Amino acid sequence: MLIATHSKLPNLASASDAVLHMRHDLTNFLAESMKHIDVTNVMTHAMSTVAGILQVGDVSIPLRNKKNIIIISVGKAAIPMCVVAVRALEAAMEPSQRLRGIAVGPGDPTLLPKVVSYFAGGHPFPNQASWQAAEAALDLLTPLGSDDLVLFLISGGASAMIEAPTDPLITCEQMEEFYRALVYSGLPITSMNALRKHLSKVKGGRLALAASPAQQLSIIISDVPGTDLDMVGSGPSLADPSTIEDCLRILAQPSLRDIIGFRILRYFESPHLLETPKPNHTALRRSSRVCLLSNDILLSHVAQLANRAGYYVEVDVSCDDWHYQDAATFLLNKVRSLRETHNRVCLISGGELSVQVAQSEGLGGRNQHFLLHCAVNLRSSDPPLVLLSVGTDGVDGNSPAAGAIVDSFTLARIAERGLDPLTALERFDSYSLFHALGDTVVTGPTGNNVRDLRIFLSAD
Repeated sequence: MLIATHSKLPNLASASDAVLHMRHDLTNFLAESMKHIDVTNVMTHAMSTVAGILQVGDVSIPLRNKKNIIIISVGKAAIPMCVVAVRALEAAMEPSQRLRGIAVGPGDPTLLPKVVSYFAGGHPFPNQASWQAAEAALDLLTPLGSDDLVLFLISGGASAMIEAPTDPLITCEQMEEFYRALVYSGLPITSMNALRKHLSKVKGGRLALAASPAQQLSIIISDVPGTDLDMVGSGPSLADPSTIEDCLRILAQPSLRDIIGFRILRYFESPHLLETPKPNHTALRRSSRVCLLSNDILLSHVAQLANRAGYYVEVDVSCDDWHYQDAATFLLNKVRSLRETHNRVCLISGGELSVQVAQSEGLGGRNQHFLLHCAVNLRSSDPPLVLLSVGTDGVDGNSPAAGAIVDSFTLARIAERGLDPLTALERFDSYSLFHALGDTVVTGPTGNNVRDLRIFLSAD
């Protein structure tokens, strides 16, 4: 991972040494955190086969009596998750057992073993490859018996990557337009997923239905807030708490009905619409799940690093999904308040922020836009501060950076170079400004996504 930083600070004040030390701490925290969420490392440590028993977290599954073992791996981490799973399973399998699978997601498919078929899938909207992946998954799962095992490896971005409607009259193009309408509808993710689950034959636990009566284990890397794991990839292998009634209430909004296609509206209003499986469904009786990574797990690790470095640490996720300006005000005020009683402060925030982007030719993303807004709103009376915000997938908007770093001297350095931060904000061109300063954070695609990470350090 490359973290680009400037080599010299202009107009150094008494706080300069503190800022330099905090920037050093911050880059160390980030590098260690990215290692901590490396999918291959996490899967390798979490998954083992000893004496014919598969162990993942606190779940143990005997393999000797399994005839067929099926892997369905979908999401941004699909390929590395699948590679590790196959390696662990093949080390314990007997010649009479058969292992097959599919992997759906970005990355290099040549890394996959021959027993796994690859589909690129679509993101953020389903495409023909998403459709083909759904059919391939259903073909693998039907029929299976009680002496078979299915591993569902689900990570962020899976919703669009594998998709097919329960209604055969709905086309791939209509599904793509449906997803597009949801993305731009302003609906909360819970409402969008409720609709996706009830329209899809591979979401909302319906892959679990297809796999029954086989034993099932879902291994999840979460890109959603909290512990609602059924939200990851729209929960293809988990029980669905949402209902048909929820969907009808959502679709009662006139503004939404105007952008949802007639064919799909007619489907939801059909009296024959089938409900998704709930927690007590018989198909889920032999189902287990393990969450290997999440934003909460990442934030906890960063907190441990900062604590060992001598900072007073607070983790605050209350501004998840807030507008970036509100989040900036809240977090800056909180770190100012913490400094009133603590000399060395680390404030950690997770989740994603909202930025409404107008048509623009600028480069950047929500992390850099948020940071530039923070820089503009730093006060001369503020204690020494260093701020970082990055996307854990290594991508921030349409820029080549994952995010950036801001400190107490950022505005002075912007002025020294004759740059205009307000114009950069207006044009959504934060990357160009941070790149000129040498303050972008460039990791490259990480093959993972556990939401964004924000770290605020303040010390004298």
